Amino acid sequence: MLSTNFAPWTGFLVSIAWKSVAVLAAAWLVSLLLRKSSAAARHTVWTAAFAGLLALPLLSISLPSFDVPVATILTTPDFSTTASSATQKNLAGGISMRQAQSIAWETTFNKLPWRTAILFLWVGGVLLALLRMTAAWVRLVGIRRAATPLADSSLFILKRALDIRHEVDVLETAAGSMPLTFGVMRPAVLMPADCKEWDAERRRVVLLHELAHVRRGDAATHLMGRLALSVYWWNPLAWFAWSQFLKERECATDDLVLAAGAGASDYAGHLLGIARTMQSPGGIGWAAIAMARQSQLEGRLRAILDGHRNRGALGRGTLVIAGLAAISLIAPLAALQAQSEDPKLVVNVEETIREAAAQKNHEILEKAARNAASLRDYDAARKLLDAALMVSPDDSVTTGRLLLKLGALEKKRDRYSDAAGFFERALPLLGNKPEAVQALTGLGVAAMAKKENGKAEEYFLKAQTIDPAKAAVAKMWLGVMKLQTNQTAESESFFKSALAVQDADSPETATTMELYARLLNLENRKEEADAMRERAAQIRKEIGARPLPSTNKIASTAVRIGAGVTPPKLTFKVEPKYTEEARIAKYQGTCLLSVEIGVDGLAHDPRIIRGLGLGLDDHAIDAIKQWKFQPGMKDGVPVRVAATIEVKALTFDVFGTVVDWRSSVIRDGKALSKAKKIDVDWAKFADAWRGGYGPSMDKVRKGELPWTRIDDLHHMVLDRLLVEFRINGLTEEEKDHLNRVWHRLDPWPDAVAGLTRLKRKYLIATLSNGNTSLLANMAKYGKLPWDVVLSAEMARHYKPDREVYLMAADYLGAKPSEVMMVAAHKNDLHAARRAGLKTAFVPRPMEHGLGGKADVTSDPEFDVTAKDFLDLAAELGA
Repeated sequence: MLSTNFAPWTGFLVSIAWKSVAVLAAAWLVSLLLRKSSAAARHTVWTAAFAGLLALPLLSISLPSFDVPVATILTTPDFSTTASSATQKNLAGGISMRQAQSIAWETTFNKLPWRTAILFLWVGGVLLALLRMTAAWVRLVGIRRAATPLADSSLFILKRALDIRHEVDVLETAAGSMPLTFGVMRPAVLMPADCKEWDAERRRVVLLHELAHVRRGDAATHLMGRLALSVYWWNPLAWFAWSQFLKERECATDDLVLAAGAGASDYAGHLLGIARTMQSPGGIGWAAIAMARQSQLEGRLRAILDGHRNRGALGRGTLVIAGLAAISLIAPLAALQAQSEDPKLVVNVEETIREAAAQKNHEILEKAARNAASLRDYDAARKLLDAALMVSPDDSVTTGRLLLKLGALEKKRDRYSDAAGFFERALPLLGNKPEAVQALTGLGVAAMAKKENGKAEEYFLKAQTIDPAKAAVAKMWLGVMKLQTNQTAESESFFKSALAVQDADSPETATTMELYARLLNLENRKEEADAMRERAAQIRKEIGARPLPSTNKIASTAVRIGAGVTPPKLTFKVEPKYTEEARIAKYQGTCLLSVEIGVDGLAHDPRIIRGLGLGLDDHAIDAIKQWKFQPGMKDGVPVRVAATIEVKALTFDVFGTVVDWRSSVIRDGKALSKAKKIDVDWAKFADAWRGGYGPSMDKVRKGELPWTRIDDLHHMVLDRLLVEFRINGLTEEEKDHLNRVWHRLDPWPDAVAGLTRLKRKYLIATLSNGNTSLLANMAKYGKLPWDVVLSAEMARHYKPDREVYLMAADYLGAKPSEVMMVAAHKNDLHAARRAGLKTAFVPRPMEHGLGGKADVTSDPEFDVTAKDFLDLAAELGA
């Protein structure tokens, strides 16, 4: 539905709306504080407010968000013991029927087209206002063109009195029309034709008034204010601000006229006469400043005749400074964002505890704790479980199970010492019940952390005697412990035993397989290890592909990157913590998550696509929820974007992207000129040599030449250029040395440092048409820190042939979607994208020299655009 598609827009506009109210309310308060100051000061306040309103949407988009935690629903659980509907069953965990009704109503409400209606109403009003402004401007341009210059001998003196040093056109328009000021870059004063019949004093005062508008720059601020009013037309405060803006502007202009020597009573009389006898053409007030408006006349006359009024004027740059100050003060407000876009089900802890205590029902608290833990509110979950322990019946097994839950919760929080304490308290209460296996396993891991392997083995073995079918995790840990003490035969036996009793498609099975594969690798059983890892990866993939449980959550409005949607940019990153269990087991890997990056710049709804065991998935989610992004954009508006966070390897185009071929060729050419006493335009020579690169490769593609290395193609072009540029007398050795300049190209200044940073996180490789030996020599010469040198030579195709990109992914042991191609050339990136690779555009504006024709414009189809390799490293979190 349209309402779903436009939801991100309406969310953004609602955010701007309440911020605009705050800005205007603040301007009103400041104007009240300045009520005894001059009209010019108060007009400056309202002008700054309008500047801030126009800057507000741009700042909200461009600035990193400052997040304010918001709980949108605060619930008091209903403790009904029966549930007959599917909706009730889905809300197990302390969520009330009242909350269910609220969510159901909210879901239905969000399906209605009210969001779309608001959006179109707002945008329609803006377009109508802009249309009126445009029409007024066009009409005034026509009037100005038709007008004739008005000669007035006093004009020079009046301009001098107001310190106006630039040209101002004073033009004669139709008789009976209101005097106007119009134009920003070259302002004009439009006077009625019958002004020639006025007495000299009235003409002088009217001209002085209009020139005062020019002196103050009111034509520009008028248009800015009108533009802001057009955007915020729905806001009553904006219309109030506009009326105050106009009133204070005219009063400030009157003050300038009086300061220039006009008598107050005479000036008031002239103003009244103008207002009564002259009329403005309809609608032109949208783009020009009329001398007098009937609605403001009474207040202006009182102000003119008030001898005690503060009439101080402000300096030329005051408006600019005030506008910039307003924008800087508004910036924190623009960055303010609600922390979450999604409805959260937050348990009212104290109310839940009171109700549960009154009913002596610990199950209510356990369900509420489970709900809080699912939202990662571990403090609330701990408080609820502590309360459940207090109200639980005098039953050792029930108490033991609650202690187990407390231990599991503390382990999630990385509080392993506290977790072990709860497991120790639970163990004697559970006896030989199957639940005791969890406590024994937890205590065994805690003992391993203290390097008390003997005690750990006792706990794990005892777990097997209580319930072998539930002791798979204990068997796995025995396998880990034996592997660490080089008892590989026993370790393999325990891993196999664990796999025999584990669910074949469970996350625990995948973890056991991954740990087992490490043992097989250590024993040089590579094929078995690869097969084991492949099976574990398949299990992880199948788990990630399973549909999520049905919820009452509103359907996602996220869009995919591409087709005009630019990707979010990472601005702040927190690395996932390493769990104690993973550290003990020396377990690591890559966790692949899908997330939605909201207009608030936060990651929402993280979902594990390919996970890891031993608590690392939870830590990855916790870390990503703290990441900050500049939101993705579509048509200049922030949108919620669906994204997958993982890249394994980066491949780099080399010539022009990593190295500066042109300057390097010119450098070697000049050295040759000096040695051989020859005069050559080496810049043209370098461009011509590079220009022959593409056509020579095309001959190979068309079969006109057999497969030929780039070194040889370069030499073929060089032989032709030596004749063309009349370079004679070179020996074959000197020609070969010159041809091998392509092996000695200098890196761009950011290349080595940027690649070094990227290498810390990613596998980095060349993917160039240059032959392998050329790329290897270039790497040694320029100290380029490649992990792998890949050449189109290995595919017997040249880029942008699809085979080259697929070859690279295959050699890197990755899927095409797990490889990102980095290049300064868009045709290379478009071809890589068609082959399934991710793409990063790093423009090199100086590739073809100063004034060259390098294409540096961004393309929304690329996953990342960075200004250089250091910026790319920052974008990719390296």
